[in-house]
Amino acid sequence: VLNEDDEYGKLLLSHARRHGFELVNCYQRTSSRRQEERRSTNDEEGSNSNSTSTGHCAVIVSNGERSFMTHLGVVSTFRADHVDVDGILSGSILATCDDDATNKTTSSTSRHLHIHVAGYYNIAGFFDGRLKGLLEKILLQRRIGEGSGEETAATTTTTTTTVSLVPQHDATEEWDGGLLDLLPLIDYLILSEYSDSASIEELAAFFHEKSCTTCVVVTLGSRGAVALKDGKIVHTQKAPRHIEDPVDPTGAGDAFVSGFLHGIYHGTTTGSTGRGSVSSGDDDEGTLLASGLLHGCVLGTSCVMRQGASVPASKDEIDALVDACT
Repeated sequence: VLNEDDEYGKLLLSHARRHGFELVNCYQRTSSRRQEERRSTNDEEGSNSNSTSTGHCAVIVSNGERSFMTHLGVVSTFRADHVDVDGILSGSILATCDDDATNKTTSSTSRHLHIHVAGYYNIAGFFDGRLKGLLEKILLQRRIGEGSGEETAATTTTTTTTVSLVPQHDATEEWDGGLLDLLPLIDYLILSEYSDSASIEELAAFFHEKSCTTCVVVTLGSRGAVALKDGKIVHTQKAPRHIEDPVDPTGAGDAFVSGFLHGIYHGTTTGSTGRGSVSSGDDDEGTLLASGLLHGCVLGTSCVMRQGASVPASKDEIDALVDACT
């Protein structure tokens, strides 16, 4: 969700194009907003009014600790019903992201679809059942497609859908907004451990009571990460290297998530085991979680070893950290 006409929006678009990432902008321009934007372009600061500018954040790093100054901009008016559900369900969004020629004639109903929600507590338009309704609609339509029984050369009936969510920090510390009601729809809830949080065992019991199907992943900083399910710790992963004085922790959480999802899904088959799993048994699921935590810890560690949140490590650096873990 960004304003493509301001400098922050142009920067994000430039990054996306450079890395071959298809960005679908869900910013809703109403006539009143267009008028506001036209007025603001005449200001000294350009198109940067409170409700129409691309969201941005200033991060102050000192001794490994961070402080954030966040301007939500257009994110403050973004709602779940702005998401292009028809594009997701029809496969048009997926098709633009697929460079594999062997898959270009295959309908999205034959693919595994993963939905990741980043920064739930930054998006008030997702609160109190609005994101829940969106996910329910997508999951229902995917199940209908799976059960249609229609199969052609270009369409198969195998459809699986998984969902991951990172709540991030709730600045109000109320930890509400309907998050717990979402849990039965979430396959992977990814949390950061805070110093005043409950113990890992208490978290495992708490989330199992709220949703027995959700796997909760907790990052532990330099100590690695754990996966919780069925009310217990099901896998632990140490960080590949202990960083006593990280150069810059900015972006480490996002780096972990990207590594975790890569480890969960890369090189695996989806099968037909339903909405919340891409494996056919507990052993397979454990293997996938181990792979996810491994790659998550590797990318999180590589991120804190360099200045800046958008400076990726080289493949050789990542491979060396993987070797350190194994």
